[in-house]
Amino acid sequence: MKFTSKILTTALLCATAAISLPSCMKDNKADEIFTGLVTVEPNESGTRFQLNDSTSLISTNFDYKGKRTVRGLLNFSIVENVENSRSMVNKYVKVYALDTILTKKPAVDCGVDNPRVYGKDQIAIVNDWVNSGEDGYLTLRFRIGISNLNSSHMISLVNLGKDMNGYNFEFRHAANGDGIGQLVDGIIAFDLNELAPVDRSPVKLNIKWEGFNGPENASVKLTFRKK
Repeated sequence: MKFTSKILTTALLCATAAISLPSCMKDNKADEIFTGLVTVEPNESGTRFQLNDSTSLISTNFDYKGKRTVRGLLNFSIVENVENSRSMVNKYVKVYALDTILTKKPAVDCGVDNPRVYGKDQIAIVNDWVNSGEDGYLTLRFRIGISNLNSSHMISLVNLGKDMNGYNFEFRHAANGDGIGQLVDGIIAFDLNELAPVDRSPVKLNIKWEGFNGPENASVKLTFRKK
């Protein structure tokens, strides 16, 4: 996903974010480089990892114990390809490491009260390979200032509705009184599958946020899983 940013006149978005990502599983043989950004789906037949809109990974050695579908960073190797459906490529994989990503629904637009409800503190979107709009999820690496590591920060994506140019969102940060201090990165994902058209064609997302150098915006193409 390519971000094309430029200065704007408004600020945006909000959702609860964990700055450090909890590790679900680590293998001593794994290197520290994650090899895929996936949707983690627990089910009765084992854990499936959706790598992109048309590739599914089936783990041979690991079951995700979580109760809900989330995005995650995966270190894996392919064991073998399995029978493909018309729209989906399936692969058996060995999983070496998984870190789950905080995954949320977008927030409700509160109009003029958005700064009060969702915050108006500075936030940056960092250029990184994890930034993506795929499988119905918007995943972002962000950067905020923190002076107290025990403080509670909120990151939200506020749905402003649709117009002729696509879906409009605000990306908002509430520092809850904490100062800027040191800059810390985090990763957050938003489940936007509710925006999928009947034909599951891509949609355009227009995102605004209050950056460290003033208001910024970006446009993102969001794709959905093939049926």
